[in-house]
Amino acid sequence: MLHVALIFDGAEICHMFVEASPRMLTRGIARYATEQASFQLLPQDEERFNELLSNGREREAVDLYFERGGRWAPERLIKWRYALCPPIEEPGETPS
Repeated sequence: MLHVALIFDGAEICHMFVEASPRMLTRGIARYATEQASFQLLPQDEERFNELLSNGREREAVDLYFERGGRWAPERLIKWRYALCPPIEEPGETPS
């Protein structure tokens, strides 16, 4: 299973994550949000965001970032997952 997230900045994709687990996906998004927090969050929200991260509450920190962020440029997060299937062999191909 692949876990995918896109962050949109207005009408464009500004960042994409692809990970093997929901936890790894959340960690990647949290790293991105940490880099952007001082631009996107008001100081009191950034303080709460950092407090959540330091207490190991990454999912809540990410939620706060996308709920309260957007101070300079609104961002939107979309997540989904893909089931991986075995490769499809084309007619005449030799299986590898």
